[in-house]
Amino acid sequence: AFVDAAEEASVAMSELPVVVLVQDEHGDVERAAERLRGAGMRNPMVHLRNLCELAEWRTGRPWEIAFLIVHADACHELDTGETPPLLPAYPAFAVHSADGRLMASTWLSPGTRGATPRPFDASTVMRSLQALGLRWLVV
Repeated sequence: AFVDAAEEASVAMSELPVVVLVQDEHGDVERAAERLRGAGMRNPMVHLRNLCELAEWRTGRPWEIAFLIVHADACHELDTGETPPLLPAYPAFAVHSADGRLMASTWLSPGTRGATPRPFDASTVMRSLQALGLRWLVV
């Protein structure tokens, strides 16, 4: 299964778009998700093992995806691969730890360069999403 039954049920019961978390061995993606939850984000979140699962998971599911949170290493691997998989276009935050700080940059798609990484601040992310007119992300 791509996601556990509890996550699938949470997504099915919510009217809010889904935040997709692509797991990483460092725990950085989950740290970012915890900070967003702490800042008031109520969107359901689902975990995928890797970016390549995204298109398959998306098939047959009517839910809107708000954005992705992936580890910067996964972005780098796709960017340097010979043939990156065809991925649906969703905004993404690429996160990683540097000197004990959680850093993030926006990553648009394979083959595009992300923005300069900055310290990940959930409150700033939430304000930015609201400024973009995405007020439905916060209850």
